[in-house]
Amino acid sequence: PYCFKQGYFSKPLPRHFYSYIKKQVKSEEAEDEIAMFDISLCDENGNCFARVNDYALKKVHQPEFFLVGDNMGDDVFNTLEWVEEEDVEDNPTLTFEEDEYLMVFYQNDAAQRNLVNELKIRYPQNVICVEINDGVILKRTDTYYEIGYKQEDYDGLFASLEGTRISRIVQLTAYAQTKLDSSKALETGINRLLQSNFCITKAILNNYIRYSINMVIVTMNCDRVNGEENEVYALNNAVAGYGKSLHDEYQNIFVQALDFDEKISLSEILTVFNTPS
Repeated sequence: PYCFKQGYFSKPLPRHFYSYIKKQVKSEEAEDEIAMFDISLCDENGNCFARVNDYALKKVHQPEFFLVGDNMGDDVFNTLEWVEEEDVEDNPTLTFEEDEYLMVFYQNDAAQRNLVNELKIRYPQNVICVEINDGVILKRTDTYYEIGYKQEDYDGLFASLEGTRISRIVQLTAYAQTKLDSSKALETGINRLLQSNFCITKAILNNYIRYSINMVIVTMNCDRVNGEENEVYALNNAVAGYGKSLHDEYQNIFVQALDFDEKISLSEILTVFNTPS
């Protein structure tokens, strides 16, 4: 390329993959000199693992001057230089306005509870906890709720918080070893994990919430990355897949999908978690 703006790679290049190249529409004058493209690389299952934005190709004038001669090295016209990114803070934190809140959904799971407790310690005035169980909606305090699996539970939750600005939603229900070893486990998993995301989205629409919401969907081993995973959880992958398409449907919901394995430390998760971007 002549240059490119950004490149994102979530895992090593597989042996076989597909390239999806979309040409950007520019003015005729600019396009005559430089053509711009956005490129996505997908594995054979259609999972996108790399993106390159603003990939530019420039027209070459007098190409004979650029042909490599016998006495020139192969890299005479090409150099590779890394640009160091600014260091991430050791303990990054999110900034909330006085009437702005983070809502976190979770199950009765030890790893999820540990994350919730850390978030409550860091943002004691700005976290609303929502535990998903087999019961019905129950408000225990102004910042702690229990809800069931039904859409009306989620609708009622957001309706009870009318006037409260929820700027960030953290969905932790798929941060678990979701083993589907029976039809009952599959049904429960769909209700608690996948259906929960549908219900949250629909509740936002049903309560006419139009301001921007950042949603963070956290999963455990939803995909194979380095081959050292003991198990990959199919339902967690479905949850992450739902998150990938959400912003395309609803422009006010911005999604960040974070997949961790069971070996990662709590402090490492929180460092990623608390980075504003």
